[in-house]
Amino acid sequence: SAAVDIFLDFVSPEEESRLLDELAGRDGPWSSSALSRRVQHYGHTFNYRTLMLDYSKNTPPLPESCVDLAHRISTTYPNPNPGEG
Repeated sequence: SAAVDIFLDFVSPEEESRLLDELAGRDGPWSSSALSRRVQHYGHTFNYRTLMLDYSKNTPPLPESCVDLAHRISTTYPNPNPGEG
């Protein structure tokens, strides 16, 4: 059976505003894709034609504003199956 955990106020209103300003705005780190939509890639780029990761392209690291959030997510809900996810 599947379960869902809900963490109220996991992201503060100030953090939400900062993340939206940096990532979702017109000047966000958008790139074009084969799907004719805007996407953001961190780590390796996903190739929508081959449905595989494209290891030949350099991509930016996770934005600084996301580092703390990513850390909180990984420590709040660690992956129960190392190597997955």
